[in-house]
This record gives sequence, structure tokens and C-alpha cells, in this order.
Amino acid sequence: MSEETNPEPPIEGDGSPHSFGDGVHIRNYGWLLRTTGWCALVATVLGVIVAPGLRGYATDASVVAWDRAAMVLSYAAAILACAGAVTGATELAFSRRADTASGALIVSGTSLVVVLLVVAVIHARRMPDSPAPWQLSVGIALVASSVASTAAWRAMAGPHTRALSIVVSAFALAALLRVGSWELARAASERGGPVFDVASRTVATVAVVIEAVGQAVSAAWIGSRARTGLVASSLAAVLAFAVTWGAAWGGHTDAPWWASALHAVLGESPILPAPFALSAAQSFLGASAVFLAAAALVQFAQPAALTSAFALALLSRGAFDAPIRAIAIVAAAVWGFCAAFDQRLLWAALGSTAATASTAATRERASHSPPSPSSPS
Repeated sequence: MSEETNPEPPIEGDGSPHSFGDGVHIRNYGWLLRTTGWCALVATVLGVIVAPGLRGYATDASVVAWDRAAMVLSYAAAILACAGAVTGATELAFSRRADTASGALIVSGTSLVVVLLVVAVIHARRMPDSPAPWQLSVGIALVASSVASTAAWRAMAGPHTRALSIVVSAFALAALLRVGSWELARAASERGGPVFDVASRTVATVAVVIEAVGQAVSAAWIGSRARTGLVASSLAAVLAFAVTWGAAWGGHTDAPWWASALHAVLGESPILPAPFALSAAQSFLGASAVFLAAAALVQFAQPAALTSAFALALLSRGAFDAPIRAIAIVAAAVWGFCAAFDQRLLWAALGSTAATASTAATRERASHSPPSPSSPS
């Protein structure tokens, strides 16, 4: 009887039907992906929570300093995300996995998002007090959603990227629904009548629900990464509830300044049209996205392509009208697509999870085993 042997993982570029191709070496870009994820996380915390929350509660010099720090980190995160997205699209273009239609859409869409991001930055520098034209915001949201949904659909083939594909698809759908709600709200303001207003708010409500589904899948993936992931995801949920409670408390007159600052940032959502009866849920999602992104990034046993992609997708929040969020979801989707067919990355992801679970099981058995009898003296 012949002994059964475990199959060896296929080698990249060996010509086997399961190899991704000669051009993709995802693990070589781990430093770029992790740096992008952490930079985007810190930029989001400073630019969305800290700097806006300090207005009216700190000195002008402090507010200006935090605003500058947030701006510098936002530019750095945008540059790193552009580099990651373009690098991933380039690797994808030279691989044999993407068919002609999907590969062309992903590569050309990534390039177009980068160009629109540059246009948005130039507009912001020339006219800082003027918002970007709505055509630019809608255009970058539509292109980013198309790239993200296409890449996510193709990445469904990888067992280790299936959860990431669901998250990216959910956020892409939420972004498309938000664009639809804006158009309905614009039609309501131009033509009048309650029908368009109710329709716009209904679509916005569905977008919030779909974003919540995407975050729930992310939390489930992080929590399944053995004990470290379970602790990180649980802590993220507790902190998000605490921040949401603080934002709700900040609406009262006797609230401390930090609660009032949180209420100004999270309690009064700037997203229009407003959803029906989900203002508290929207505040919770704003906080949980940041904490879940941090929980994903601290999963150091997992490949950087997966953890950073989860973090960037969470920070995008399905609001791709903001250029930095659009390039974040594009980078997450492109590298998720590349990671789906990287067999070395598949074995690294499965191996790290199995090793962590085996170590935890060994410690559990050791803690319940009876002590060995001592030898007689």
C-alpha cells in the first residue's frame, strides 16, 4: 500500500493551471500594502475625527496644526494607495488570469481613478473653499464602483479572498446606491414633490444597511483569525459602541467637551439625503469602520495583501465620492483580485490560521492535563 503524501503547493509561474502567472509576486509588496493601510488609518482618524472635533474646543493654533497633519497624511495615503493600485494593475496586466474584458476594465478604470484623483487635488489646491463639481464626485464614484465590483467578482474564485470579495462588493453596491440617492434628491429639489424625496431617503437607507452587512462580514473574518482576531474584533465592537454612546451623550447640554466633539463629528452626519431611522446606526458604522480597520491591520500572522485590503475597504465606507476613499477601494479590490490566484499567498493564509489554531489547542490541552507525578526522592 502506497503512503499518502500531502500535495505540495504549486509554484508561481510554473505553468500549472492553478498558478497565477510569472508576473505576480504579491508577497514582495507586503511593506507597501501595510504602510498604505496604516497611513490611511491614521489619516482617517486625524482628518475625520480629531481635527474636526477640536474646532471650537481647542486653540486656533492647535486646530491648524492638526489640520495640517491630517492633510499631509491624507496626501501620503493617497500617494501610497495610487502606487499600490497601479502596481497591482500592472502585475495584473502581465498575468494570465484576467480575461480581456475584465482585465481591460480593471486596468483602465484604475488609471482613470488616479487621473480623477489628481484632478480633484488640483481643484482643491486652487479653490480650497469651493467643493468639487458634482460631476467629478459622481464620476469617480461610478468608476471606482465598477472597478471594485469587477475585481471582487473575479476574486470570488479564491477561498482565502471570498470574504474580502463580499465586503468589496457590498461597499461598491452601497456607493452606487448613494449615487442614486443623490440623483433622486437633486430631482426632488428641481422638480419638487414628496415622491423623489421619499425615494432618495429610502435608497440611502438601503445603502446604510448594505454597508452594515459589509462591516459584519469583515468582523466575522477578523474574528475567525484564531484568538487574536476574536479579541481584536470584539474590542473593536466594544470601542465602537462606546464612541457611539459618547456621541449620543454629546447632544445634551451638560455633556463634557469630548462628548460634544464626538457628537459634532459622528452624531450629525453630513451624508445627504439622510436615511430613515438609522442615524444612530450610521454613527456606529463611522466608528466601527476605523476600529475594524485597525483590528485587521494587527493580524500580523495573516498576509499583508489580505489585511491591508480589508482595512482599505473598511476605511472607504462605500462613499466613493471622496477621492481618497475611491482610490482606497480600488487598491483593495485590485490586490484582492491578485491575491485570489496567488497559491503561495493561499497557503500562507491557511497555514498561519492553522498554526495559530494548533498552538491554541495545544495550550488548551496542556492546561487541562493532570500534572505528572513527581519521582520519589
